[in-house]
Amino acid sequence: FNTLPHDTRQAIFWSAAPAADPAADAAAAEGDDKEGTAAAVAVAAAEATPEEGEEERASREPSTAVAAKRVLVEVLGARDGAFVQAFTQRDRAGTVSAQLRYGPTSIASPYSVEAADFVCVDDVSVLGHYRALERVKQGGVVLLATPLVGEALQEALPASAKQALARRRLRFCTLDVASAQQHVLKTHGVHVPAAVFLQAVFFGDSRSELARAGQRSGLAQLREHYQGPHAAAHGCDGATVAALLHAIDTAADHVVVNAVPAAWTQLKLDEAAAAAEGAQAPPAADATGAAAAATAAAAAAAALPPTSLGDPLVRLGSKALVEARGLAHRAAHETFNHVHERYLASWYLMFPEAYQHRKALKPDVPGTFLVRLTENRRLTPETYDRNVFHLEMDIRGTGLTYNIGDALGVYGHNDAAEVRSFLRFYQLDPHAVVTYSAGRGGGDDSYTQARTVEQLFTQVLDVFGRPSKRFYEALAEFAEEPAERERLLWLIGPEGKEAFKGRVEDTVTFEDVLREFPSAHPSLEQLMVLVPPIKPRHYSIASSMNANPHSVHLLVVQVEWETRQGRRRHGQCSTYLAALRPESRDCLVTVSVKPSVMTLPPLDTSPVIMAGLGTGMAPFRAFIQERAYQRSQGVEVGPMVLFFGSRHRGQEYLYGEELEAYMSDGLLSSLNLAFSRDGADKVYIQHKIQAKSTLMWDMLMQDTGAFYLCGPTWPAGDVKDAIVHAFHEHGGLGEEEAIRAIEHLKAEERYILEVY
Repeated sequence: FNTLPHDTRQAIFWSAAPAADPAADAAAAEGDDKEGTAAAVAVAAAEATPEEGEEERASREPSTAVAAKRVLVEVLGARDGAFVQAFTQRDRAGTVSAQLRYGPTSIASPYSVEAADFVCVDDVSVLGHYRALERVKQGGVVLLATPLVGEALQEALPASAKQALARRRLRFCTLDVASAQQHVLKTHGVHVPAAVFLQAVFFGDSRSELARAGQRSGLAQLREHYQGPHAAAHGCDGATVAALLHAIDTAADHVVVNAVPAAWTQLKLDEAAAAAEGAQAPPAADATGAAAAATAAAAAAAALPPTSLGDPLVRLGSKALVEARGLAHRAAHETFNHVHERYLASWYLMFPEAYQHRKALKPDVPGTFLVRLTENRRLTPETYDRNVFHLEMDIRGTGLTYNIGDALGVYGHNDAAEVRSFLRFYQLDPHAVVTYSAGRGGGDDSYTQARTVEQLFTQVLDVFGRPSKRFYEALAEFAEEPAERERLLWLIGPEGKEAFKGRVEDTVTFEDVLREFPSAHPSLEQLMVLVPPIKPRHYSIASSMNANPHSVHLLVVQVEWETRQGRRRHGQCSTYLAALRPESRDCLVTVSVKPSVMTLPPLDTSPVIMAGLGTGMAPFRAFIQERAYQRSQGVEVGPMVLFFGSRHRGQEYLYGEELEAYMSDGLLSSLNLAFSRDGADKVYIQHKIQAKSTLMWDMLMQDTGAFYLCGPTWPAGDVKDAIVHAFHEHGGLGEEEAIRAIEHLKAEERYILEVY
């Protein structure tokens, strides 16, 4: 298992600029593992003269990431008792990530860095194509080389990067490299490569230091390196050395520490954009530390029970990853995923200390809980074509807590029959044991998970999800039939645009594509790289924890539809939940809690206007329960108005009896129902809102109330128009004034939409 010493530090340097001389970078990737005062590897980029043009200079400089890494390996490795390990990764577009591990303890890890203390990105475009910030530990440092500041910087950052910065509480710094270079050039007449400034900022961060008593600081050692070994290797004159030292001393002056708004944690990522951002996986690693890792693995194996396996592992090294991801060929020999004989799972349980084995719910996902389902009650008639159901889960003893408006993330399972069918088609043993690297929890440890193949495809891999173009491109590399390869590439090219769009509309799955192109048959280990993990489905919580301290409630609709070809499809998570029967067996569900903007006003006496469509009723049931609880405790609460819309009163009046009781009790001051298909004229929720124009004006503008809308996206515009009408009709506002008034409500968090 890949457990790092606790005193190991990790760093990643990302570079978007392709190196003009890939051979130079390849040479830099060799011999990076250092122990004690072992000989240094390659030197930094050769310095350019002031007269040299940009194109000439670029042709002589390797990627910024590689240049930065080479010197850091030399400086860190020169320390007494220091251990350094380095990897270099590159994709076909030229994006490079140089990865470092260093510390006072021997390091034997063949895996990519997944929880870095320090990450440097030399171009903001990297953040839009690689989930670089997901590989930074909680509270780590991110340095982005960019001249952008303020609003321009915020606009350039992808939503996924903003969310990662906020949720991981990262220290977000920017460095204007061009400005720093120009400053040194004016002073000394020498162009200093960008890598030198990045090295200086790296050593200037206290979290990068492993200083011992009496040992010089990293910055001091960096200065000595450029005065000594570097100057000797390149014949640098005094002016060049002075420029390099000046760059090291002044790099911090060009660093800006940027505020990370807490609101970024709540950013909702557009699904298509998120898929596009996540489609580009990090490139495959050149594991120059593989030999040390193999030695450590052999030593560990000697202490384990003897086996007859010999060498049963099917290796997935860099070459396999290159094939799977369509990345540039960077040959190496890492082992990421393994398939073992089925009895190995028993050994993990029988010899937990020898295998460093422990049980964990979802070790790669922090903040998950295992709850017991106690009720699954259908709210719509059995004869009705929509299954809307109410769930209750027991949270006692789990540590799970939630607030009003929070969402519950449910980790659904793939359908068991569909999984068995796929495993038969793909000729996989469902009982074979798979181990794979999964150290993405945000801590220092990288580690291995073990599951059976059946568990892997049931609980982990989204094989019945919708693939991106990247998957088609990668799969084409495996196609043995030329016609199938051409078809796969045609589908993602300009000529196949409409055909691919039709596949998206028909929700063609990973399984469908694998069945359609049988000559493209990646191994199981390669599928584990190609197919992404199942993501949690978030449902608005339909209960108040004050009113229900031992349980959490959900309101769910089972999603089903028919494709253009007449094929029935179903939502993965809603179908999983609908099939759970707590009355006949013990049903345990893996969940997490996600904060939401749907919260009650700070003042308990503030009016609340709620508009829910279908299962959008869920958070408002929690709102009503919370105020009912407050009132039962003697707290004065403000008026509550509910607008609820669905198709038919007889079939979809969700929680109707509860709502009528709250209305009779006086907690609900107004209950307005819109059942669109019960009459000759279709009546929607916006019509009911417009009919209450006086109430809308008085509560929102006179009594500082709050308005909430939850449900599908389509009525949001019509609802806004109805409120604009109310402000015009009863407040005397013009259309533009009314729209500005709504924008003001939004700014005060009194006009909140949660639409999907």
